[in-house]
Amino acid sequence: MPAASELAPEPGRIHRLVDAKSSGLVDHCGSVAGLDPAARRTTWELVRAIRARGTTVVLVTHLMPEAEQLCDRIAVLDRGRLIALDTAAALARAQGATCLEDAVLALTGRG
Repeated sequence: MPAASELAPEPGRIHRLVDAKSSGLVDHCGSVAGLDPAARRTTWELVRAIRARGTTVVLVTHLMPEAEQLCDRIAVLDRGRLIALDTAAALARAQGATCLEDAVLALTGRG
Protein backbone atom coordinates (compact mmCIF):
# COMPACT_ATOMS: atom_id res chain seq x y z
CA MET A 1 0.00 0.00 0.00
CA PRO A 2 1.39 3.44 -0.89
CA ALA A 3 2.23 5.89 1.84
CA ALA A 4 -0.50 8.40 2.66
CA SER A 5 1.76 11.22 1.53
CA GLU A 6 1.77 9.70 -1.95
CA LEU A 7 -2.04 9.67 -2.04
CA ALA A 8 -2.78 13.12 -0.70
CA PRO A 9 -2.45 15.68 -3.49
CA GLU A 10 -2.04 18.60 -1.11
CA PRO A 11 0.08 18.63 2.06
CA GLY A 12 -1.98 18.68 5.24
CA ARG A 13 -5.15 17.11 3.81
CA ILE A 14 -4.41 13.93 5.69
CA HIS A 15 -2.57 15.01 8.78
CA ARG A 16 -1.70 11.58 10.01
CA LEU A 17 -2.21 8.07 8.75
CA VAL A 18 -0.40 5.77 11.12
CA ASP A 19 0.57 2.27 10.06
CA ALA A 20 -2.00 -0.08 11.53
CA LYS A 21 0.64 -2.54 12.69
CA SER A 22 2.31 0.04 14.89
CA SER A 23 -0.68 1.62 16.60
CA GLY A 24 -3.97 -0.07 15.84
CA LEU A 25 -5.49 3.39 15.31
CA VAL A 26 -5.63 5.52 12.23
CA ASP A 27 -6.52 9.17 12.62
CA HIS A 28 -7.85 10.69 9.40
CA CYS A 29 -8.13 14.40 10.09
CA GLY A 30 -9.22 16.94 7.62
CA SER A 31 -11.92 16.89 5.05
CA VAL A 32 -11.77 15.53 1.56
CA ALA A 33 -13.96 18.44 0.45
CA GLY A 34 -11.07 20.23 -1.23
CA LEU A 35 -9.87 17.18 -3.12
CA ASP A 36 -10.63 16.47 -6.75
CA PRO A 37 -12.90 13.43 -7.32
CA ALA A 38 -10.04 11.03 -8.07
CA ALA A 39 -8.08 12.03 -4.94
CA ARG A 40 -11.24 11.82 -2.80
CA ARG A 41 -11.98 8.35 -4.12
CA THR A 42 -8.38 7.24 -3.48
CA THR A 43 -8.54 8.58 0.07
CA TRP A 44 -11.84 6.79 0.74
CA GLU A 45 -10.38 3.55 -0.68
CA LEU A 46 -7.36 3.91 1.60
CA VAL A 47 -9.59 4.35 4.66
CA ARG A 48 -11.69 1.34 3.62
CA ALA A 49 -8.55 -0.79 3.13
CA ILE A 50 -7.26 0.11 6.57
CA ARG A 51 -10.66 -0.69 8.12
CA ALA A 52 -10.75 -4.02 6.29
CA ARG A 53 -7.55 -4.99 8.13
CA GLY A 54 -9.43 -4.57 11.40
CA THR A 55 -7.96 -1.20 12.33
CA THR A 56 -10.07 1.45 14.00
CA VAL A 57 -10.32 4.64 11.97
CA VAL A 58 -11.19 7.91 13.66
CA LEU A 59 -12.63 10.10 10.93
CA VAL A 60 -13.10 13.77 11.71
CA THR A 61 -15.44 15.38 9.19
CA HIS A 62 -18.29 17.81 8.74
CA LEU A 63 -19.37 16.02 5.56
CA MET A 64 -22.28 13.75 6.41
CA PRO A 65 -22.11 11.74 3.13
CA GLU A 66 -18.47 10.99 3.94
CA ALA A 67 -19.42 9.82 7.44
CA GLU A 68 -22.29 7.71 6.11
CA GLN A 69 -20.01 6.00 3.57
CA LEU A 70 -17.01 5.35 5.80
CA CYS A 71 -18.23 4.99 9.39
CA ASP A 72 -19.80 2.10 11.27
CA ARG A 73 -20.67 4.40 14.16
CA ILE A 74 -20.93 8.17 14.30
CA ALA A 75 -20.25 10.36 17.30
CA VAL A 76 -21.97 13.73 17.18
CA LEU A 77 -20.18 16.48 19.08
CA ASP A 78 -21.75 19.83 19.90
CA ARG A 79 -19.69 22.55 21.56
CA GLY A 80 -17.14 19.95 22.64
CA ARG A 81 -19.69 17.58 24.20
CA LEU A 82 -20.64 14.15 22.93
CA ILE A 83 -24.40 14.32 22.34
CA ALA A 84 -25.00 11.12 20.36
CA LEU A 85 -23.23 7.93 19.31
CA ASP A 86 -24.80 5.36 17.01
CA THR A 87 -25.04 4.21 13.42
CA ALA A 88 -26.12 6.73 10.79
CA ALA A 89 -29.42 4.89 10.29
CA ALA A 90 -30.16 4.74 14.03
CA LEU A 91 -29.34 8.42 14.52
CA ALA A 92 -31.66 9.38 11.67
CA ARG A 93 -34.43 7.08 12.88
CA ALA A 94 -34.22 8.43 16.44
CA GLN A 95 -34.65 11.98 15.16
CA GLY A 96 -37.39 11.12 12.67
CA ALA A 97 -35.00 12.19 9.92
CA THR A 98 -34.46 10.73 6.47
CA CYS A 99 -30.70 11.29 6.43
CA LEU A 100 -27.76 11.77 8.77
CA GLU A 101 -27.41 15.46 8.01
CA ASP A 102 -31.01 16.18 9.10
CA ALA A 103 -30.47 14.07 12.23
CA VAL A 104 -27.33 16.03 13.19
CA LEU A 105 -29.13 19.32 12.61
CA ALA A 106 -31.98 18.17 14.85
CA LEU A 107 -29.61 16.90 17.54
CA THR A 108 -27.69 20.16 17.66
CA GLY A 109 -30.78 22.36 17.52
CA ARG A 110 -29.70 23.92 14.26
CA GLY A 111 -32.26 22.29 12.00
